[in-house]
Amino acid sequence: MAGGPSGTADGIARASTWWAIIISAFAAFGGILFGYDTGTIGGVIAMDDWLSTFGTFDPTGKVQGANAAHMFLKTANKSLVVSILSAGTFFGALLAFPMADFVGRKMGIIASCVIFSLGVGLQLDTKWATFVVGRVIAGLGVGLVSCLVPMYQSECSPKNIRGLIVGLYQFAITIGALLAAIVLNATKGQESHSAWRCLCLVEGILGMQMCPVCRVILAAVTLSCPAPVGLEAGLEAAGSHQENKDLIFDT
Repeated sequence: MAGGPSGTADGIARASTWWAIIISAFAAFGGILFGYDTGTIGGVIAMDDWLSTFGTFDPTGKVQGANAAHMFLKTANKSLVVSILSAGTFFGALLAFPMADFVGRKMGIIASCVIFSLGVGLQLDTKWATFVVGRVIAGLGVGLVSCLVPMYQSECSPKNIRGLIVGLYQFAITIGALLAAIVLNATKGQESHSAWRCLCLVEGILGMQMCPVCRVILAAVTLSCPAPVGLEAGLEAAGSHQENKDLIFDT
């Protein structure tokens, strides 16, 4: 249907287009969570304090990778803590479909960030089981975000720049990895729990930042955006302009 649902060639009003670009680009912020989380764990498991907290004592002093206190992480545990995130992302990706349909794209992204932040909070604990469970829950949030954000972007962005907007999600992933490297470099010399807890704290802040800001910005855009030009007249004629406009922009 040329020009959108109305069948006209006018498409979407200019003001609505700019709002669509802004909201779609902002949604790419979710990619930072993915990039940051995958970029931190490699540095965290090599930190002296983290090894002293979760590692195993080496009485021989010959194990490679042990810290000054002869604490090291077993290969099985190292593989578990790194890869268990992917288990969470697998199930998160599977759950993205029902969440997007029954909860909605916007609220789904917000809920995913809440789940992610909960997982990060569990990683602040000093118990091994709690840390691993936190990784799984954080992975669940990342898996949800990885599906919901591109879906939301593709549905909100204008078709002529849709590829660019959706590509911003991948760009955000690399930004997250860069932020992880910066924070790792800043905290690596600390000889306390704050060396790795600061990384988790920043990660949690990034996750929670998405929740209230998304709610406010997306709600404001929903209420302020004009409907597509041709469709607006039809909705007004039907006497349900505001209700249907919310359905269009509040995906």
